[in-house]
Amino acid sequence: MRVLCRCLAVCGLLATGLHAAASSRAATARAQPLSSAGVALGIERSGIYRITGATLRARGFDWSGVRGSDLALVAHGKAVPRFVSTAGPLSDSSYVEFYASSIFTFYTSRNVYYLQVNHRMALDPAAVPASPGSGAPAAGFLGRYQESRRTLYEPMAPNDQWLFGSVTAITPPKHANVPTHLDASVNLPAAVPHGQASITFDTRGATDLSGPQPQHHLILFVNGHQVAEQTFSGYVEKVTTAKFSASWLLKGRNIVRFLLPGDVRNKTLDGQDVNIDIVEIRTFSLRYPHAFAAIDGSLAAHLPVQPQVVISGLRTPQVSAWRLVAGTPQRLTGVAVHDVNTGFQAAFAATARGDYRLEDARALLLPASFTHVHDTGYLLQGHGQLLIIGPQKFLPALAPLVAYHRSHGMTVKLVDLADMYTRYSAGLLDAAAIRSYIAAAEKQLGTQSVLLVGADNYDYHHYITCRRRAHNKKQGYYVKNNCTGNPNDRVFVPSLYVDNIDFGRIPSDWAYTGTSAVGIGRIPAVNADQVRVAVAKSMLYLRSGGRTQAIFTAGGEEPDFAQTSDALASLLPASYTVAKAYNKPTGARKVRVILRDGINRGAEIVDFVGHGNLEQWGMPPSVLNVGTVPKLRNRTKPAVFFGWGCQTAYDVDPTDQALNARLLFAQNGGAALTLGSTGLDDADVQAVLAKDFFQKLFQDPAISTVGQALQAAKVETLAKDPSVQPPADSYELYGDPALPVGPLRGTP
Repeated sequence: MRVLCRCLAVCGLLATGLHAAASSRAATARAQPLSSAGVALGIERSGIYRITGATLRARGFDWSGVRGSDLALVAHGKAVPRFVSTAGPLSDSSYVEFYASSIFTFYTSRNVYYLQVNHRMALDPAAVPASPGSGAPAAGFLGRYQESRRTLYEPMAPNDQWLFGSVTAITPPKHANVPTHLDASVNLPAAVPHGQASITFDTRGATDLSGPQPQHHLILFVNGHQVAEQTFSGYVEKVTTAKFSASWLLKGRNIVRFLLPGDVRNKTLDGQDVNIDIVEIRTFSLRYPHAFAAIDGSLAAHLPVQPQVVISGLRTPQVSAWRLVAGTPQRLTGVAVHDVNTGFQAAFAATARGDYRLEDARALLLPASFTHVHDTGYLLQGHGQLLIIGPQKFLPALAPLVAYHRSHGMTVKLVDLADMYTRYSAGLLDAAAIRSYIAAAEKQLGTQSVLLVGADNYDYHHYITCRRRAHNKKQGYYVKNNCTGNPNDRVFVPSLYVDNIDFGRIPSDWAYTGTSAVGIGRIPAVNADQVRVAVAKSMLYLRSGGRTQAIFTAGGEEPDFAQTSDALASLLPASYTVAKAYNKPTGARKVRVILRDGINRGAEIVDFVGHGNLEQWGMPPSVLNVGTVPKLRNRTKPAVFFGWGCQTAYDVDPTDQALNARLLFAQNGGAALTLGSTGLDDADVQAVLAKDFFQKLFQDPAISTVGQALQAAKVETLAKDPSVQPPADSYELYGDPALPVGPLRGTP
C-alpha cells in the first residue's frame, strides 16, 4: 500500500474549476468585479463547497485582485468560516472552500450564503489537527435515513400538509377482511447487518366514524418482518419508534410496508356499514449501523471521540474534511489518504463529538445558483402610492399600466422581489418578508395599493413531478406535463396562508395587509406573456369606459343566492342596464348561453352568487366553467367578474388553473379584473361581505380604487361582525387593485 499521507492544506484541488475554464473566457466580458454587496449563493444541500475563480467568472463575477484575506462568507447576517487558498490577490486558479448547511422552511429548502469583499466579516475556520491515532479503527457508526418523498397534499392536515402517502382499507359488510398496503423502497448502500436498528414513523388517522374501538389498525413491516403495530381512533397523530435487528436490513434496496389489515368495523352517521380505515403516512426515518464507506465520494456521520476512523470508497486522493461542533464549521488537517486496490481510503481522528463531513474531489459541491446582489436602499426611498412587487423579469411588461397611473397623478414604485428578500429575509424566499416590506412601505412611501405580480404554488419544495413518462404502444415513450396551471412548478410570489375551517390551509393575500388601509391584488402569472395579457386587458378596460351593462346570475341550489344577487344588483348606479339569468327558473343550460352572449356583447360587470369550485360557477350543473372561457369573444371590452362562490381563486395547485386566473389570461376575451375566493365560505357571511363591498365600490365617495373598496369592506364588516373572517381571508382580486372606480360608476 502506498501512503499518500498529505495535509489537506497542501491538497490543491483544481479539478472543480478546470471544466469552467473555456466558458470563463467567454464570460470575461460580462463578469462584474466582486464587491462588498457580493454574490448570493443558493445552497440546496449540506456539504463541503469549493468555488474557484474560474467558476466564479463563468457565473459573471470576477474576484481578480481581491485579497483572499478580505473575502468573507456571510449567512443570515453572521460571518461563516471559510478557507481561502491564498491570503494574497486572488486569480482564476484560487479557490474558497467552506461547509454550508441547507435549510428547510415552509417556503424553501434553498439556503442563501453571501460571498463578499468585506475584511471585517472575513473569518478563517479553526484548523483542527486530525492525524489518525493508533489502534483498531472504529467499525462503523449509526447512520440515518430520512424519507423526503411526498406524494400527497392534504390541506386539512395539521402542521405540514405534505404527506408521504395514505393507505385506505375498505372491507364490504359481511365480507372477509380486505387488507391494503403502501410500500416504500429505501436504498441503504452501506448498511451493516449487525446490531440494532430502529424506525420512527409519523401517522395520522383520517377517519372518525362510529363503531367498535379502535378505528385505526396499522402494521409496519421491514423486508417482510413485522416491526411495529398501531391501534388508535379519531383524527389523532401518532409518532412511534420501534427497534429491530439490523440483520433484517439489506445492503441496497429495502422495503418498508405500511399495512392496514382491514379489520376495522364502523358506520356512517345514518347507520350504514362502511368498514373504512384511512391512515395518512406523514413521514418515517431509519437509524441503522452504517459502514465507514463513502457513497459517491461523500460521507457524513455524527461521531463521538474516536482515535482512528478509516473511510473507504473514495475516488480521488484529494480529500476535504470538515466537522461541525456546536454548530461551528471547523476544517480538519492531517488527514491521511491511502491508495488501495479499490480506490482510496482516508484516515483521521475524531477528536470531539460532532458532525463530520468528508468529500473527495469529485464530490465537492457547487452552489445551485449565483445571483447578483443589488443595493436595496431604494426600497424605502421616494413615494409609492402603488407598490408593484414581482420578479425582475416580469416588471418590464407592466410599463403601459405604470405609465397610465403616473399620468393620472399616482406615484408608482416597482420592486424586484429578490431585492426585498435580500433586505428582509437574508435572501430566503419567505412571504413574511413581503408582509414586513408592505407594512414599512405604507408608513414611509405612502403606499395605498399593492400589486403582486407572479403566481404562487403550494408545492414549495417541488415534490410534484410535473413531467412524467407515459407509454403508448404505437408511439413509444412520450413525456406528458401534468402541471397544466404551472408547467414548471415554480413559485414566483408566495402567499401567506391561513386556516379555513371547511377546507384547511388556504392562500390569503389579504393577510399581507390585514386591517390596514392598503388594497391588494395579484396578477398570478407564470410568464411575462401572461403579465402582458393582463396589462393589455386593464388598458382596454380603462379605454372602454362608459359601458353600463351588467349581468347577474345565481345558482339554484339555495333560494338565498337569488335574493343576495338581487340585493347586489340594486346597489348599482341607476344608469346600469341589468340582465338577470338565474339557474332557477331559467335552467343552467340557458343561463350559460345568456351569460356567454352577454359577455361577448360587452357587459362591463358579470356577477355570480352560488356554489362554486376551482373550475366553475355553480355545481352542478355549472353556469360558467373553464371550458367556456376560451369561447369568450369580448377581447376589446373585457369585463369585471365578481364571483361570490367557493374557490374560484384557489390558484396555487400547479396541476390546475383556477377559473379566475383563466378569465384574466384568456387572450380572446374574459376579464380585466376578477374577484373570488380561495376557500370554502358560508353563504350567509359571504353575502354580508358582498353587500358591503358593492356599497363601497359604487356608492362611497371616499373610495377611488377597486382595491380600496374591497379592503374597506373587509375591515369595516369584520369590525362589526367577526364571523366574516373566513371570506375576508379568502377573497382576492386578480388584476390591478389600483384600477379606478370611475369606469364602474359610469363616471370619468
